[in-house]
Amino acid sequence: MIAVGCHPKAIVGFLASLIRSNIRAMDKIAALNEILSLDPANAFARYGVAMEYLSQNNPAAALEAFDTCIQHNPDYVPAYQMSAQTLAKLGQSEQAIDRLNSGIAAATRTSNTHALSEMQALLDDLPLTDPRHKSNLFFYLLHLFA
Repeated sequence: MIAVGCHPKAIVGFLASLIRSNIRAMDKIAALNEILSLDPANAFARYGVAMEYLSQNNPAAALEAFDTCIQHNPDYVPAYQMSAQTLAKLGQSEQAIDRLNSGIAAATRTSNTHALSEMQALLDDLPLTDPRHKSNLFFYLLHLFA
């Protein structure tokens, strides 16, 4: 059980212990949901739930958790990146493109150039069905050096 008002480092330590242990997958989700019941905007826990659903081969639940993470934390770039990868793997290119464009905007806002370049590379690899996904990196660099 986690105490209300728990220090963020204690929460991170608790999550790290879950990862290191051999707790069953549903127990991990239950523990993360306990954290979320105390702190619904906890991006790390929300992202952990989504990643656990992916490890269980449940992409629909993972995408829902990523969406909720993004709603609570619009600058949490990993949620954009992993949900876009998941959408691309499912063949949902248009949705992946939209998510990548949003993620690139978040990466630009937070100056996360590494994630921005990874998302741009994924965007460039997607089918050219939508012209909106090209040249985001170019415009970011133009903005950066203007």
